[in-house]
Amino acid sequence: MTKTEFLAEIREKIQGLPQSDIEKFLDYYAEMIDDYAEDGRTQEEAIRELGSVEEIVEQILKETPLPHLVQEKVRPARTLRAGEIVLLILGSPLWVPVLLAVVLLFFGAYVFLWSAVVILYIADLAAFACGVAGVFSILPFALSGNLLQGVLIAGIGLISIGIGLLFLFVCNKVAVLILHGSKWLLLRVKHAFVGKGERK
Repeated sequence: MTKTEFLAEIREKIQGLPQSDIEKFLDYYAEMIDDYAEDGRTQEEAIRELGSVEEIVEQILKETPLPHLVQEKVRPARTLRAGEIVLLILGSPLWVPVLLAVVLLFFGAYVFLWSAVVILYIADLAAFACGVAGVFSILPFALSGNLLQGVLIAGIGLISIGIGLLFLFVCNKVAVLILHGSKWLLLRVKHAFVGKGERK
C-alpha cells in the first residue's frame, strides 16, 4: 500500500469528523511516514510500522470527544429553508421526547452500572469492617468471662475479613469489566458518526 492509498483509506473511514480535524490527522500520519522514510524505510515499511488503518481509526476516535462528533453530524451542510425549519418546529413534539428518552435511557443505564459497582464496594467495606469489629470484640467477651463466645465471634470476624478481601478482587474485576465495556460502547457510538461517506 502506498502513502496516498493509506491516507485515502483513513480519510474515507473518518469522514464524520470536521474537515479541519481530518486534515490535521492526515497531515500527522503523512509526516510520520515521511519521517520513517528519512530514516531509510520504504513507504510500505513505514505504513506497517504505523499499524493498520483500523487501529489508526480506533486511536483517532478515542482521542475525539463524542460531543465534537455529534456537533459535526447534526450541523446542516447547507442553510435550512423556511419550510424545513417549520417542519422541524412542528415535528418537535414528536422527535424531541424520543431523542430525550434515548439519551436518558443510555445515561440511566450508565449510572445504574456504576451505582452497582459502588454498592458492591460498600458491601465489601461493610463485610470487612464487621470482620474487624468481630475480631476486636474478643476483648470485651474475655473480660466479662465469656471467652468461648468471644473466640467464636472473633472466628466469624476473621472469616468475614477473608470474605471481604476475596470480594474486593471480585469488585475490582467487575469495575474493570464495566470500564472496558463503557469504553467499547463509546467507541461503537463514535463509529456510528464516522466513515459513512460525505454528508450531502
